[in-house]
Amino acid sequence: MGILDAPGVTRTDLASYTPTTKAGVSSLETQRAGALRPFHAALGGRNSGRVDWLAIGDSISEGASAGASSARYLTRTWNSLRTAFPATGVVGGEGFVPARKGNAAAGNNAVETWSVTAGTVTNDDSIGWGGRSVSFGTGVTLSRTVVGTSLDLWFTGNPSSGTVAVSVDGGAATTIVTAITPVQERTPSRVSLGAAGTHTVTISHSAGGTVYFGGSTGYNGDESAGLVLTEAAHWGWNTTTYSAAIGYFGQRVARLQPSLVTIALLTNDVIANQPSVYKTNLSTLISTIRTNCTISPSIVLTSMFERTDTAPLSPWANYLAALGELEASDPLISWFDWGVRMGPATPNTYGLISADNVHPTAKGHGMMADSLTRFLMPR
Repeated sequence: MGILDAPGVTRTDLASYTPTTKAGVSSLETQRAGALRPFHAALGGRNSGRVDWLAIGDSISEGASAGASSARYLTRTWNSLRTAFPATGVVGGEGFVPARKGNAAAGNNAVETWSVTAGTVTNDDSIGWGGRSVSFGTGVTLSRTVVGTSLDLWFTGNPSSGTVAVSVDGGAATTIVTAITPVQERTPSRVSLGAAGTHTVTISHSAGGTVYFGGSTGYNGDESAGLVLTEAAHWGWNTTTYSAAIGYFGQRVARLQPSLVTIALLTNDVIANQPSVYKTNLSTLISTIRTNCTISPSIVLTSMFERTDTAPLSPWANYLAALGELEASDPLISWFDWGVRMGPATPNTYGLISADNVHPTAKGHGMMADSLTRFLMPR
């Protein structure tokens, strides 16, 4: 925690920073230590229990302008935390991989996905983590090369949804019937990959109606220990589109039971929602998460540098004020601001922000990861 995090500080302009009192900084540290306690407690038991991190966001969280999935801030933060807090005997897998990107046409979207190797799929924004599902019928095959020991496959089912055949390295297929009543997010189907190593997994439609596939969670010995990341971002989304388009979100949260939830939704809200709507949407999203968790997780709200490609609906400071109010009103919510660390989008003195003045560069993703890692660590 840095002194620049204190409530009341104008975060969009470092030159306007006014020192806070020692007592105020101490109080803020106490509040944030308490807000992160659910996550830190779970992390303390990482050798005997899995610790799940759910990351909600937009194109920046998907990896816009990072160049590669491994270079985006979420993956780098996750890897830094796994290195700092390893689970005994656990290597760790790839975490969640969606069936598709939030915007397949976006060239700088670095998130990894499944490949369609036969047939044609239909994109579905209404279900799955980050609304990046696909639906498909006869003649479709998807594949992915995975390094690890097992996969959880996420399907949404209805009474007439289809059946798939899943094979590993060309071996005998396992049949998964996705039909279920009533319509709901199914408990993930676990597929063993055998010995740890590189494996090719294929999913093919084998019978029945349409299959709705949301993606997979890959493990490498971390099925029941260590920190696992579920990235649930979507290119171009704000709090309204995220809340409206995600079907059965609460059911997925109930299946996951995260100890940490980060919500990185602001960059698109400033051109779509007034601060009051933004705050209400965040409150509703948080309420849905908590309603479906046995133990309330740590909630970390984040804010980015101010975008300068277009004018916001309301001054940027008003959106930051909404985040500060949410943090102050709830002992399990903390607020982390990249904007005060990275500075404004223009002038881009240090090369942290892309020419579009909206997305961080690969260097910016690195700085974001370094600072977020420090914020999330027990200390």
